Amino acid sequence: MPQHPEPALLLRIKPSQQLKALVLLIHALALGASLANDLSLVFKSILIIGTCLQGWITLKHSKNNQLTIKYTDTIGWQISKDHDLAAIEILNSTVVTPFAIFLHYKKSCLLSIKTTQEKHSHLILNDTLSDEDFRRLIVKLKITHIK
Repeated sequence: MPQHPEPALLLRIKPSQQLKALVLLIHALALGASLANDLSLVFKSILIIGTCLQGWITLKHSKNNQLTIKYTDTIGWQISKDHDLAAIEILNSTVVTPFAIFLHYKKSCLLSIKTTQEKHSHLILNDTLSDEDFRRLIVKLKITHIK
């Protein structure tokens, strides 16, 4: 029986609303702890400003954190943060759960003289893709790389 090639898997991962809510909750708890402690007003103010600034930077960064993942039988896995797809190697340390994928991979980077392998990681929560796309990504990861 002839084998038919599977269509390419192309997924655009959007920012997670669950992660945004978790970041807001953690920073709200940190603000509550900053207000409840027995430090002087100067130190409380520094803690409150630092917590708010760090929370704002984290939320701003998460809005710009869009990712595209592609898999084809001929090329393998590719990833893109902007528009250029780069070939990657999925590492065995990648963790797949029903609610999140902790994607670990190596990406080749060309320096002036030599090529280096940089390790990267991404958290992909189940609300960043449709249920069907999230399931397809889990299945494709399990079939191709995760042992």
